[in-house]
Amino acid sequence: MPEEYNRVVADHLSSILCVTSEEPYKNLLNEGFSNDKIFITGDVMFDNLKFGRKILKKSIESLT
Repeated sequence: MPEEYNRVVADHLSSILCVTSEEPYKNLLNEGFSNDKIFITGDVMFDNLKFGRKILKKSIESLT
């Protein structure tokens, strides 16, 4: 995939690498990156989904 080439280049140019979980962390270690350069930050999109669901649920409950 062409976007994979872009990811590899971007990873090598970056001073820090943020990943969503343990699996991508291990993948980067297998690619030869130092563990002091990789940070597990979580999944921002999933966190936003959970937050949005709470707001939506409250909004629907207030209508009924």
